[in-house]
Formats: sequence, structure tokens, C-alpha cells
Amino acid sequence: MKNNTTKTWHDIWAGKNAQINKNTEANKILEQLFVLTGFDSKSSSAISVENYRKFVSETFKWADLQTCDSLYEVGCGAGVFLYAMELEKALMGGGQQQMNSGFARLGGIDYAKNLCAIAQSVLPHAHIVQMQAKDFDTNPQYDCVASFSVFHYFENLNYAKEVIYKMIAKAKKKVLFLDILDSKKRDEDKSYKIKAYGEEEYKKLYEGETKHLYYEKSFFREIAHDLNLKCDIKDQNITGYKNSSFRFNCAISKEKL
Repeated sequence: MKNNTTKTWHDIWAGKNAQINKNTEANKILEQLFVLTGFDSKSSSAISVENYRKFVSETFKWADLQTCDSLYEVGCGAGVFLYAMELEKALMGGGQQQMNSGFARLGGIDYAKNLCAIAQSVLPHAHIVQMQAKDFDTNPQYDCVASFSVFHYFENLNYAKEVIYKMIAKAKKKVLFLDILDSKKRDEDKSYKIKAYGEEEYKKLYEGETKHLYYEKSFFREIAHDLNLKCDIKDQNITGYKNSSFRFNCAISKEKL
């Protein structure tokens, strides 16, 4: 009998699994993590490990993460962003850490148990926990608290706002909200995805239980303004990542204006 049960995003991510070969070079590990992150989908196609690492390097400099010795990710999935950032920190150093040593502390959460296990396996010194995005403790604090390509999975803006305030509270220095869907580009994004998938497949993937959530840039600016914090926003620009055209990045500094 055909199973007509509607899948949620949690069902989709919980269904992803793989045995990661950790006895290989870093870029090969990232390639394996890419598949578990959705970078092999039709809408994300053409992004390479090299271009992703270039984006991570640019983000590291843009957000001034040289001053940060610890990193925590909300919605870390299989650990691709944490792993890439750890590589960048080892290259760049900064803070109290020497070159080639990475972050002093890494942590993260994700709601998919299977992905948490993979993240923990590739980052054995990290503290990875399975839980919903809004349920993490604000202590202990980390220098930088980040999310990458997660906020469009949230159920509504009130949920997102709760997570944002908690991320800011948990961070000592920097807060990053990366790969956020831009509400001003919603129609363009929809047209692009329908062209990539076809209308029927688009409806299955992006409507109903798996509908994506879009954001105004002002949503983040207003929260930062209310807390008297510096907020910097720029459009996403990962070479080869076709979703870039419809997304933006936001960095909030805990330094008061």
C-alpha cells in the first residue's frame, strides 16, 4: 500500500545518514558532509567545496572571527559549517589560539539525532547535542554563536525571534545568521525553484508541511536596534550556489553602539 503520509522537514533530515570516511583529507570529508546538508539538490547544484570554503573564509574575515576562540552553531546538521570554520580558524588563528589549533571550544545543536552523531564523529572534541533550536541553554556562553541555512525551516517569525534573542544572549562577541531567505525575493525564488523542479515537485517540496519561511532584513535590524547592538547585513554570494540570489547574511556584534 502506498504511504501518503506528508513528510515534514524533520522527517527529511532524520532520513539522511552515511558512514563518513574520516581517514582522508579535509576537503574529502567536506564533500561527504555536503550530501547530508542538501548541497547536492537541484536548487543548490554547482556549489563546490572550494567555493564553500572561500565563503567561510570571507565570512570569518567579515565577522571578525579572529577575535573568537569558541564557536557554537544552532542547527549544525552533520557539521559541515562547524567543520569548515574549524579549518579556517586553524589557518587564520587569532584570539588566544595559535595557528593550526582551531577553536578552543566548539558546540552545536540539531533536531536530527542521526546528523548530530555524524557531526560528533567528524568533530570529536565538540559538544553536539540533539534538541530543538529554541531549547538550548544560554549558558555556557561562546564567543560566536551562528546558524547557517536554518531559519527558513522555522515554523513562524515568533519562533525565529525567540531563537534570535537566545543566540544573542549566548554569544559573548558575535552572532551570525547566514543564508536567510529574503522576503523581497520570494517570487523570484519560487520561479527559480519551479523551473528547477517542475511545479508538481515544487509543491511537494516547498508547500504545506515543508514550506519555507522568508524574512525582511529589517526583522534583524530592529532586534539589534532594540538591544543597541551593531548589525551588518549583506546579500549572500557563494560562487556556484544558485540559492545565493535569494538570500542574505546578517552579523550582529555584542559591542554596544
